[in-house]
Amino acid sequence: IGRVVALMHEEIAHAWTLDELARRAGLSRTALAERFRKTMGDTPLNHLRTLRMQQAVQLLTETDRPLEAVATAIGYQDAFSFSKVFKRSVGLSPKAFRQRDAEDRLNFWRFKTES
Repeated sequence: IGRVVALMHEEIAHAWTLDELARRAGLSRTALAERFRKTMGDTPLNHLRTLRMQQAVQLLTETDRPLEAVATAIGYQDAFSFSKVFKRSVGLSPKAFRQRDAEDRLNFWRFKTES
């Protein structure tokens, strides 16, 4: 399972399938799915999606890459499909998330004045 997680981290943008992950781990699909769920508490592909969304959050907050470039960097074919998954996972569209993050960064340093 550690090898599978390492593969996901090393090649986050790769179009992983359960078949390929199982083959690379030397397990059947069923064995991988069962062991992964027991060890990680999630399915391999859900875990991959979580890793991708974590990476997306980092890219959206630390870079000014366009959404298409962020999507490609984490393994999505286009910005539209990435945006759908991101919004379902995070609760905001990538654009709204980036705007809120920028506002939060500005507001963090503001001092409130008493009236």
